[in-house]
Amino acid sequence: MASKKRQREIERAEKERELEKAASRRRRWIAFTIVSLLAAMVAVFVYRKDSAASSPNEKTAPMPDKWTLSALLKLKPHQIEELDVALLNLLCAEGLPGSETLDLKKSLTALDEMAQRVKVETDRHLYRFTQNSAEFNHSEADFRTVMMATVLQQDFGIRYNPARIASPDNPEPTAVFYANSKDFFIHGCTDSSRMGTCASLPVFYTAIARRLKYPLHVVATKGHLFARWQDDKERLNLEATSIGFTSYPDSKYHIWPYGVTAAEIASSKYLQNMSATEELGTFLSIRAFALFAAKRHHEAIEAIDAAIRFAPHIEAHRIVKTLLARQMTRTEIPGVYLPPPPHLRSLVDDLDMRTGKLRPRSTDKNVIYLPPQIPDPERSIKPHLYPYGGLLPTPPPLPPIRSNFPLPQHQKNINPRP
Repeated sequence: MASKKRQREIERAEKERELEKAASRRRRWIAFTIVSLLAAMVAVFVYRKDSAASSPNEKTAPMPDKWTLSALLKLKPHQIEELDVALLNLLCAEGLPGSETLDLKKSLTALDEMAQRVKVETDRHLYRFTQNSAEFNHSEADFRTVMMATVLQQDFGIRYNPARIASPDNPEPTAVFYANSKDFFIHGCTDSSRMGTCASLPVFYTAIARRLKYPLHVVATKGHLFARWQDDKERLNLEATSIGFTSYPDSKYHIWPYGVTAAEIASSKYLQNMSATEELGTFLSIRAFALFAAKRHHEAIEAIDAAIRFAPHIEAHRIVKTLLARQMTRTEIPGVYLPPPPHLRSLVDDLDMRTGKLRPRSTDKNVIYLPPQIPDPERSIKPHLYPYGGLLPTPPPLPPIRSNFPLPQHQKNINPRP
């Protein structure tokens, strides 16, 4: 009797072990299935991501082998963010009056060489900052921007075009301002003339600074463009149209050259650092006015449409399109000029909605003028002037520049040479 009971207990124990083994196999199989499904999902996600980044489809497109404005405008906004501000600016000058001799490769090379010179001089005078930082307001950004402005102006002759200087009492008509693209795109700074205006000089300084890995940005206020150094440590404005180096606080640009409202700051992103697509939108807007001034009306509308596509949140571009389209429907009257673009003057406060023209500030009601182009330094804001022979002492003899260090590297995926 006892043996039969023991036998039944042994059989029960074996059956329980078999059930436990079966349950264990089921758990392992379920775990294996879950892991396999997760791995498959990850593989599919990675494959799609790689495909989107490496092959053309509806979301992206490859970088062109040769840069043209047409090739640039086919890119997607996220690709624009990878490009050099100088490349964007130069391509927007394509085909405009004054760009007949524009050589993209030559202009970009000139910027590289200027940046190299700035680096050499900055490194040579770095001891001035390390030994006496109070001389530069204890700000490395101040020191580096001072050196950049000094070298570019003193060594390369970069300056505001004196022919474009205008006073508030006798400003320059817009049609005259847009007669030569060298005055409002940066190839005027890279060719032998070495001149620009408030539409190009801040962009030029920004292009040089970014080759030196400086955190410089293009910024707009009503009637003006300037540059700004901003990182997680410092914020410093650079007034690019001045002789020497001048830095105004943000409060200056709230009232100069025109007052800006909170609504305008929000709708046109005044006083805020531009993204690459916003920079491109600004350049295309400038191009639109240049084309319209050259009576290439349909091309002008295409340019402002492209500006709206890349920066749809900038309300000023839509206002520009409305004004240009309205002008196209009217008979051209000698002596009546185009309204200036939004980065040079307000299109809201001064717009006469009955005629579609800006209200002139002169007694001559047939002419619409640009605002003054040159800053008016206030006595309370002292500009920093650092000419050679003055603040900076004569340095020791300089060895050949090209042997000191390699050219600064460009940002990712920029400047494929044509």
